[in-house]
Amino acid sequence: MTAVTGEMTRTRTRRTVAPGTSSAWPYVLFAILAGTAVITLIPIVWMILTALKTSAEVNADPPTWIPQTLRWGNFRDAWNFAPFGRYLINSPMEPTLIRDADGGITLYVQHESPGKDTEPNWLPAPNGPFFMVLRLYWPQPDALDGRWKAPLLVERIATQ
Repeated sequence: MTAVTGEMTRTRTRRTVAPGTSSAWPYVLFAILAGTAVITLIPIVWMILTALKTSAEVNADPPTWIPQTLRWGNFRDAWNFAPFGRYLINSPMEPTLIRDADGGITLYVQHESPGKDTEPNWLPAPNGPFFMVLRLYWPQPDALDGRWKAPLLVERIATQ
């Protein structure tokens, strides 16, 4: 049996910098990117901190960054102030909608509530002209080839 002996050497190559150039560019790039990230995050942090302030703190002059008391109830108050949950009707909400006698669904897109009995089918709209959009995500082949037609919009003028 023969043994092989030898010495392993590891050589390291040294990166050389050309004359007149600096190897500081990665640090400069990092500083630019970090500065950009901080500048981008400032409005988001301001928005979150302002959402937790009282009305007096929001309107204070000069403004303060940190709220004196965290008011988590602002989110509940904002949700209850406007009917945010009413501005959308989609497929998971379909079982909660009130059906017509023929099984169809009538949606009321108007400024005022149509009444408690049909309010689940109400989408609030501005008091005046507005633009309505029907979006089809993952449409069926009938919608893609034109066999399915969008439901008609019928304008009904309220009588008082």
